[in-house]
Amino acid sequence: MFSRRISALSALIVIGITTALIFYNSIVKQVDFPIYNRYYTVNEYMEDVESFIKKTFPGSQFLKSLSVNIKLAFSDSKIDDVYIGDDILIEDIGKPNEQVINKNNRYIKDFVQKANIPTYFMLMPTKSAIKQKDISDPYNFNQKRFIEDTYNNFIGQVTTVDVYPILFSNYDEYIYYKTDSALTSLGSYYVYSVLAKKLGNQPRNQEDFTIQHITRNFYGETYKNSNYKNITPDIITLYRYNRVNRNYMVTHKGDFEYTYNTLYPTHLYDLGKEFDIILGGNSGDITIKTSAQNSDDILIFGDDSMLSVIPFLTVHYSNIRFIDLEKRTQDELKQIDVSEYTRVLFGYSVDSYIHKDILSKVEAFF
Repeated sequence: MFSRRISALSALIVIGITTALIFYNSIVKQVDFPIYNRYYTVNEYMEDVESFIKKTFPGSQFLKSLSVNIKLAFSDSKIDDVYIGDDILIEDIGKPNEQVINKNNRYIKDFVQKANIPTYFMLMPTKSAIKQKDISDPYNFNQKRFIEDTYNNFIGQVTTVDVYPILFSNYDEYIYYKTDSALTSLGSYYVYSVLAKKLGNQPRNQEDFTIQHITRNFYGETYKNSNYKNITPDIITLYRYNRVNRNYMVTHKGDFEYTYNTLYPTHLYDLGKEFDIILGGNSGDITIKTSAQNSDDILIFGDDSMLSVIPFLTVHYSNIRFIDLEKRTQDELKQIDVSEYTRVLFGYSVDSYIHKDILSKVEAFF
């Protein structure tokens, strides 16, 4: 937490300079600067200070950042549902919604009973669980226990895939972006290494992939939505399987159909669509066909967290279809024949699974 403390102390140094300017503007605009008293909490006082700043300096990013650093100086390490770690932003996903969880569990069980297809289920922990040592305040939601308890509901019905241990054991590695909630390519590789085994495949070694660096200057959505800016940029890398030359056809279906002949349409980065360089982004219905000499296929129901894992699975499957149920209508889903696939995977982040009614649409298949 050293760099964060230095930043907070630096903020305190400039407070004296800024205060004179603030009072000058308050006199001109006839707005009273809030006076601290013993009945304030730090957060309540800073809310009044921020309100004052907005009135006297509308649109001032500098002063917004200053107010954040003042909070940090008072050891408040959580700003707007984001924990400020040592050169990392960690999203607080909040408390689980038990009703939503029970509904999602029930819909998966209904699907398994009706589809009669080998089914797999994977919950991916969020950064706040794996990087919890970077949080000075206690993080109360135990995702490890939640995943274990959820999986216990499916004993004998689905094959569960627990990736928490491998991510936690590689905690010190660059497995989550510092400025975004997503897994990096390395984190996605670790998820793949466990998932492939559960699916009955031999995962490839990291040496079997060529690593391509796309940028060393990436700032994700968490950073963009935060007033705390003292974070170094992220690095985006891609893993390309190099043992066999293969052709890829990535087809997106929606209002209109379009295809990429690569797993990574990197030209989209130049268009400001950084994460769309993986499979072309999440259109809600993506089919990936490869020139692999096998007939294995898999149907995946998931959210954005699955996208970075799917390219690794193309090593083992010649036909993969990814469906984001949130992005598809009931009528569109009715056009999909799940019996055409030899196995089905439900793959979701814990954040999605505990907050969103994401699986009710599976009823459309029956």
